[in-house]
Amino acid sequence: MDKLLNITALAEAANGFALNIPISELISVGVVMAGLMILIVWLSRGNIARRLDGSPSRDNCLTIAIPIAMMCLWIFLIAASQLAVRRFVGEEDTERLVFATSASFALVELFMIFLILQIAITSFDMGLKGFGVIFKNILKDISAAFVNYIAVFPLVMFGLWVVVYAATLIKGPDYQFPVNETLDLLSGEGSTTFKVMLIGTAALVVPIFEEFLFRGLFRSTLRRQLESPWTAIILSSIAFVVMHPPMHWLALVPLSVGMGYAYEKSGSLIRSIMIHVIFNSVNIASALLTTS
Repeated sequence: MDKLLNITALAEAANGFALNIPISELISVGVVMAGLMILIVWLSRGNIARRLDGSPSRDNCLTIAIPIAMMCLWIFLIAASQLAVRRFVGEEDTERLVFATSASFALVELFMIFLILQIAITSFDMGLKGFGVIFKNILKDISAAFVNYIAVFPLVMFGLWVVVYAATLIKGPDYQFPVNETLDLLSGEGSTTFKVMLIGTAALVVPIFEEFLFRGLFRSTLRRQLESPWTAIILSSIAFVVMHPPMHWLALVPLSVGMGYAYEKSGSLIRSIMIHVIFNSVNIASALLTTS
């Protein structure tokens, strides 16, 4: 009888424990465990440094000045568009100002995507195919992107944990990790049209633009000049990471390296774009579920 009572007590405790843990955290733990298993298998297959030997250099006639110029042009256009919006919309109507600012950001990035595609067509051997925009194996790229995302997820979470732990030690137990501005807007009030635009920009436009710029242009240019795939991946990842808030750097480094590796290994920019899309979409879904 005592044993039966003990078992019943354990079952009730387990049930209460399960109910008290948010489903999002249970999913995160499951993905982390799956990612660790993939990493262990991947690391057990041999020398990591030589894994990319023989990968194509994606011949092009670009110099490093071109991707740097594209990044500077992007920063200038974003700043100019924000100033123009504030001037013509004004500061009084906050909701309209936020909508116009977000729309101008999306338009600038769409313009940059178009511009980079034109550069790729004229500067890469075989044009867009040489750049990595290949839709022939898109289903394979999508499935591989999910596996790659799961593999880097534990490293991303570890980076976030280190940042939060260090900040808590420095600033105290009340420290709150800064929320991405787009995620903050999504979790707040706003029209359906506004939120759809934000989701489309964050989940599709931003990943395409950033992969075109940092993996497509930066990494390919560095790869041709340095002849070392890992050096090109690391340097382009640094360029990618520093364009984000410093508190996100440790988490974004493994993500960026993973996307660079996927592009280098497969030759498909679609694969790294899909990893980026999955990463942003998961963050968006988490923000929406948290406020629902």
